[in-house]
Amino acid sequence: MGRERGCEVAEIPVVVGSTGVASYHRWMPWNRRGTITLVVALGVLGAGACGPTDQVDRLEVRTVTDVAGEFGADIDRLIDDLGLTVETLSVRANRCDVSPEERHDVYYVWIGMRGAHVDRDVDRAIEQQHSRWTSSGWPITRFRQVDGGGVNLAATDPKTGAVYALDSGFDEDLDSYVVGTFNTVCFRDPSGAVNFGPLSS
Repeated sequence: MGRERGCEVAEIPVVVGSTGVASYHRWMPWNRRGTITLVVALGVLGAGACGPTDQVDRLEVRTVTDVAGEFGADIDRLIDDLGLTVETLSVRANRCDVSPEERHDVYYVWIGMRGAHVDRDVDRAIEQQHSRWTSSGWPITRFRQVDGGGVNLAATDPKTGAVYALDSGFDEDLDSYVVGTFNTVCFRDPSGAVNFGPLSS
């Protein structure tokens, strides 16, 4: 059975001065230089933008546990490739609004991570990841240098449809700190009712 995105992805602008505090989400209260754009699924903010009802019937049926385990392993490999030490990792099952009626069985897995680059050269690590994704045929939806330091990178896995975003350039340590947000496409859980919210990470 083929995969369906179910929910659109939007760019959410976050404008922060060097003395202000921004939170990508409640687990990541870091200051940020300048303006950054974080790619997240609208469903994280509780406002999914999705297609027709018949998309539900075409969604792949998989348990939250299976999807979270597989996607978590993918993110673990990415973290290793980037050379990061993870400080915070959050895993959630979020609702996908794929029909006019509220569905309790349709979800996507979202992972948020903040970490530090072991060799204190995080911008270079992100640029190298950009090269790896480009060489592997991943569509790059954002790649830019941030004024004052930092790199924004976002891409989509062509095999799974999962969305990946990496952002650096934080005041606490411009050379080291990075935030990553990652989400899968939508799935249907065979149980018929997903326990939305934080999962074990």
